[in-house]
Amino acid sequence: MSKVKFVLNHAGVAEILKGAGIQSALSKVGTQIANSAGKGYGTRTAIRPTRAVTTVYPATVAAHFDNLKKNTLLKAMGSGGTND
Repeated sequence: MSKVKFVLNHAGVAEILKGAGIQSALSKVGTQIANSAGKGYGTRTAIRPTRAVTTVYPATVAAHFDNLKKNTLLKAMGSGGTND
């Protein structure tokens, strides 16, 4: 039986996690979640120190209170496009 040694290329993984492809995919899913949540929700995609992230947030006061009262963003995440 052979022994297999796996060495992770950390720089390569970091490049993938910050890459344009990941940013595009995250932006697409974030937009789907914001659209599912309804009017007044926005998205923002940024590169953090270790990876790209997308934030979906209530962009208006009405959406803020809607999210507080009904957990709109949490419910919208269930339809966030993970089945595509």
